Amino acid sequence: MLSKKFRLSSKDIPSVAKKGKRQNLKLFSFSSLPFRSPEGAKESPQVAFVVSNKIDGKATKRNKIKRRLREAVQQNLGVVGNNKIIIFAKKEIVNATFSEILSEIKNIHV
Repeated sequence: MLSKKFRLSSKDIPSVAKKGKRQNLKLFSFSSLPFRSPEGAKESPQVAFVVSNKIDGKATKRNKIKRRLREAVQQNLGVVGNNKIIIFAKKEIVNATFSEILSEIKNIHV
């Protein structure tokens, strides 16, 4: 499980979605915004996941997708850098294996 310090708070999601740089990949798109912290302050990356009803109507499938995304991000936190990121799942992720999701996470260039 992704620890709390790596989770993006719900109050930050609208600003990252609106002001962040948006990129599209095969299985998901993401919006990223660098931290604005005082010089020398070390911030941890923060990530949020959005899997809408359009992806799948069943909550169990949406939750499974979120769990897979969380695990893939946790294994590759260095790729994320010191940014706030929202990952928006696409329909293609439903049939993707974990290794495919993992390779897509590694393709994130923030």
